[in-house]
Amino acid sequence: MSQVTAIYFIPAGPSAPALSSLVDRFIRAYDPIPSGPFQLHHRLFRSMPTSTTDKSPPALQHVLFLGHYSESAFVHIVGPDSVPNGGQADSTDPNGTIIAIPPAQMELYSNLLNLKFGALWMYRMGSQLSGGTSYTAGDFTVRIGDLREMRGQMLTRGTIVCIQSAGKPKEDATIKTESAGDGQPDLQAKQAAIREIWSKFAVPGAKEVMTARETSNRENSSFDEVRLWCEVLHLQK
Repeated sequence: MSQVTAIYFIPAGPSAPALSSLVDRFIRAYDPIPSGPFQLHHRLFRSMPTSTTDKSPPALQHVLFLGHYSESAFVHIVGPDSVPNGGQADSTDPNGTIIAIPPAQMELYSNLLNLKFGALWMYRMGSQLSGGTSYTAGDFTVRIGDLREMRGQMLTRGTIVCIQSAGKPKEDATIKTESAGDGQPDLQAKQAAIREIWSKFAVPGAKEVMTARETSNRENSSFDEVRLWCEVLHLQK
């Protein structure tokens, strides 16, 4: 099934709504069905310069776990550095490389970068979700949670709302999308439907990233989603 994902990051601040307020607003608008916890763990590393005169942009290395892809963790390298050995690589990304690794190796791999390869990679930040919950509303999954920095008092960085569409909508779906001539919703229609859902939250100043292509392959779809998450998690720092 094709899939379109949008991720919205609401920076923490005096005017930012509380997570409970956002959840209540969403439930009142769509009466969704709770579908389990929303889990995310993220580590961000930045490449070290090769010399004192090296002025090239640094590479970034993300180590990411998403609970709805529980069979894998992901390593996403954006930049010219080599791809780690092992895992399953995606070579189609012009802006970096993604590999899938067993979730049990996520912490081991992160510690290896931090402790053994510190001359090459500098640890920048770790994040995880607090109060994350998933909901189903028609043919859409909505995931909401607070993003907290993993150090000290677990400072709240902001709130994340992820809205995801997949497959052909049912005629009686709670939230509907327009259909293309062949009966399948096209990318633009799904994007518009997702933005309609987001409009119910009406949070000014939120940052949006969204799927730019449709794919029917689960592996490519997960890699596309990982790229979106890494972009948002880099923006939040």
